[in-house]
Amino acid sequence: MYSTKRSNRWVRNRLLENQGNLLPSESFVLTMFFVEKVVRRVLLQLVISTGYPTDNAKEILDNIRGLHALKDQWERYDPQFRPLNQIIGNETWQVIAESATLRNGLIHGAEHRSQKVYRQQAEELIDALREIRSVFTNEYGYAGWKGLQDRTTSSLHSDPKVTHQGATQGH
Repeated sequence: MYSTKRSNRWVRNRLLENQGNLLPSESFVLTMFFVEKVVRRVLLQLVISTGYPTDNAKEILDNIRGLHALKDQWERYDPQFRPLNQIIGNETWQVIAESATLRNGLIHGAEHRSQKVYRQQAEELIDALREIRSVFTNEYGYAGWKGLQDRTTSSLHSDPKVTHQGATQGH
């Protein structure tokens, strides 16, 4: 869809342009894709921040499927062990969660609503996107686009609470 080599401003402007150029349902799906990508990238950065090398962190995220699964895993990696909806706010989470459900129904052919519904949902998603980027920047110093801080070596167990003392004592 949109590469992280593009600026966030470019992508946001493109999403706004698409509201006039695409069918509202298409614009909605594209906007939901972008929102989920931002959430996924912030979670990736949180996993890396816990000490996992980037490659291992990407493997962890590859096994997390869907927006609700991302939310379920969030508090494991948040530095203060908070759930995603507590960080971004329940109202913002509801917009995103409802949009994910609506998107899944549309993509899988289970449900189709009027173009007016998709237009309104895309507008609400763009507002939610502004909110989560602001919150993520304030909370984590990273808004899910450029500037991912890679880690090449693990820093896990750099301060272990469990040691292997039995090996030195002949056990």
